[in-house]
Amino acid sequence: MIKVLALTGPVRESVLLDIAQQFAQRGVDLDVMCDFDATTFEIPESLAGVRSLPIAARDGELADTVRLAGKPLPYQRWIKFHADPWFRSKARHANLIVALDQGSVHAAWELAQRLRRPQVVYGIAPALALLDKYRNKPLPIAMSTVAYLPVAGRRVTRGVRRQSLLFAKAAARAATSPTVMRSEVGARAWTAVVAAPGLPTKIRSKVAYRVHMNMLAAGRTERALATTDAALARFGRASVRAALVMREAGQEVYGPTQPSLPRAVDMQLDVADAELAAMNYAKAAVAVDAAQRLLFHRALHLDRMNSPLMDDPDGFLTRWRASRAVAALSAPRGRSGTARSGPRVASDAEPGTSPNGRTARLLLVTHDNPDHLADVRRLFAKPGVDVRFIDLADDERRGALLRPTKLMIQHILAGQSAYGSRVYEWLAPHLEWADTVFIDGCAAPAVMFSMIDPGTTRIVVRLHSFEAYAAWPHLVDFERVDDLVFVSEHVRDAFLTVLPSLAAGGTRLHVVPNAMDLSRFVRPKPSRARFTVGMLGIGSVAKDPRWALEVIRQLRDVDPRYRLVLIGNEINPKLGRGVRDYAEVLSGELAEAEATNAVVLAGEVEDIPAALTEIGVIVNSSAQEGFGATIVEAAASGAVPVVRDWPFFAGREHGAGTLYPHEWVVSSPEEAAARIRDVTSTEQSWRAAGSAAAEVANGRWDWTATRQAYEDLIPTAQSAPNGDGPARTGDEQATTTSGARR
Repeated sequence: MIKVLALTGPVRESVLLDIAQQFAQRGVDLDVMCDFDATTFEIPESLAGVRSLPIAARDGELADTVRLAGKPLPYQRWIKFHADPWFRSKARHANLIVALDQGSVHAAWELAQRLRRPQVVYGIAPALALLDKYRNKPLPIAMSTVAYLPVAGRRVTRGVRRQSLLFAKAAARAATSPTVMRSEVGARAWTAVVAAPGLPTKIRSKVAYRVHMNMLAAGRTERALATTDAALARFGRASVRAALVMREAGQEVYGPTQPSLPRAVDMQLDVADAELAAMNYAKAAVAVDAAQRLLFHRALHLDRMNSPLMDDPDGFLTRWRASRAVAALSAPRGRSGTARSGPRVASDAEPGTSPNGRTARLLLVTHDNPDHLADVRRLFAKPGVDVRFIDLADDERRGALLRPTKLMIQHILAGQSAYGSRVYEWLAPHLEWADTVFIDGCAAPAVMFSMIDPGTTRIVVRLHSFEAYAAWPHLVDFERVDDLVFVSEHVRDAFLTVLPSLAAGGTRLHVVPNAMDLSRFVRPKPSRARFTVGMLGIGSVAKDPRWALEVIRQLRDVDPRYRLVLIGNEINPKLGRGVRDYAEVLSGELAEAEATNAVVLAGEVEDIPAALTEIGVIVNSSAQEGFGATIVEAAASGAVPVVRDWPFFAGREHGAGTLYPHEWVVSSPEEAAARIRDVTSTEQSWRAAGSAAAEVANGRWDWTATRQAYEDLIPTAQSAPNGDGPARTGDEQATTTSGARR
């Protein structure tokens, strides 16, 4: 009789019974190994022998001996299975091993490497098909045939050659592990290997990379760099040297230190400057693009609690600023006219325009974020103003022009290109039509519009916080940008530390809050909201939801009525290793908190005003924010704000403590929990604090308070009736918008 061993994780009793019946119909002897408690399942022994892991294995008591902590779950399942004598016995005598779910594939694969006898498949359908093929005949012994398992996207070939290769790779990993590199003897030995003469270039490069990265993991930065130097000295081609250093730097951005980053950037910018001097603009653009992808990588600035651009901008950007190619990117290219502050004379005036035939033409531009301009659109939807709105991402045919940074750089360096011609054909008609172009975000759209001479059209760019850490502003010709708008003073400060030349340039700088209609958030809150702490936006490491979890833990230690509601999409672990590591820890903490009803994951919510009626306290735990619109919206609803003193800006001239009232801002989870307990101690105190927060929010940031600043920034027919000059002088305008003329 054919013996079958099936491996599975948690599954319903009815499903397992159906599987057992399908195997029984084919007259096989079935045993099932379960990674869950199946002792309550009523499956007849005549159908299958069902074995649950020993309780000790399920509860993780084996972790100390097999070091399961931090290992992937499929690997943990294999170790637990293999520790069970029943499992090992059944596997040795099986003719067919079936992984019933993805989590059991690794265990089946391990058995395929160890046992010559059984066929090994993934999924019940292939298993039944195999049994049907050999109905009334013995299954062939697998020997060195192919096991049909989806490991690394390939079929796994078993046999001596495969096992030898696996052993060799495992030995290499062990021999170059961080443990070995902590030893001076091991480190010296591998440095000598990397420097040995006669080693093929491809092998030397791979070994040098592995040794370098593991030395960094062992904390031996100087030795890691010395090993790479030894390898570089053996490479004849500059391209091979650059490839190794770029590979190392590309991985280091996810770690705590980046020793190869300066050298990688130097190499690329040296190439860029040389190619620019030779007028090889395409090659120069490739090198500049490679350098900027390292320097402005999100893992360095957005997916952690600090940024070298904030800690030491001059040191971090020294080589970038010294590059001739980089200097050419933002060199003024001139414009053919002075921007008007009012509307042009409209020769094609239509009925309904202002009495003298003038109309203000306003173009609003965004890239895949139309919500940021919704209130601005409503503000200028009035007689005498012709508003057009374009989301460049919506253009299926030309939207791809937003992505190729290399082509933008090449066009700017060369002054002309086929790519630039396509951009001109797309955007020039909009520039010709508009009196004012308001671009939300100093990113790709701002770069593309500044590639075109705007003539007398006024260009206004609004910058949010993340763009200060990106390469886009370095590609913008600010001589063609008349007004640069920051959503807060600390964002302006951050931007000027990165591009200090703007302070002495001709672009007018303003600080104007986001345009927000807060009236829709003013709704009554039920008494039960008093103990509900909310957090809006948890989709990035910079939001740091773990900080908020610590706050709720401290609150519930005193009063279990408190709970945390998390609104928004969860963190995408595919963004990088650092993000994945954070997301894994967060996932475990959330599971623990959900089990005690301390946390509710609300996911993405369509009706935010309705959701805020159930939230009594709003927590912002971010490492950085530009303006914090969700804080303001929640405060307008009457939720009491508790805002972390954002680490990126804490201790600087401007930050959370200067943007918001000082009583809203806290420096630690302990201080946050204390504030929440204090304001929610009684319903009266909670409602009083919420009313005070709503009064501040609506008084400072509702568009009834900010609309004048926007109307001063974007003159219309009403504010500039003659259209021949600015509605106000530059200095008056800067004062009105709380900015500065620089």
